[in-house]
Amino acid sequence: MKPKLVDAILNSPHPTCKDDVKSFLEMVEFYAKFVKGFSGKVYNIGQLLKNHVKFNWSCEFEMEFEDVKNAIVQAPILSSFDCECTNVVTVDASSKGLGGVLTQIDASGKEAIVAFASRALSLNEENFSNVNMFARFCI
Repeated sequence: MKPKLVDAILNSPHPTCKDDVKSFLEMVEFYAKFVKGFSGKVYNIGQLLKNHVKFNWSCEFEMEFEDVKNAIVQAPILSSFDCECTNVVTVDASSKGLGGVLTQIDASGKEAIVAFASRALSLNEENFSNVNMFARFCI
């Protein structure tokens, strides 16, 4: 990770309006692949961008904001994909989103993280069964 970008995220002040929220989320989106459960970590902050929601920054949002920044700093170092290794895809679903991790097991049996992925569910997808949500994630 680039130290200057991480410093910019760590030193960013909390948002004071919807435009600030949008800017922050765009800035940290690049790091989603490094952070397990990223979409869940930014879910509530993202709700502030909805048209019918009035911007009201509270302690709940401040805690989530700080949690996201800390998760980026403490993100694990990802391994490069190796086509010689065994791939393991692990997925999970909740009422708010989908998440997954790609790991690889090398010849010695050591498992390494290659990538994380997550996203929030659309209103339509919230009604899907767990089996359908897992399948949706794999698409």
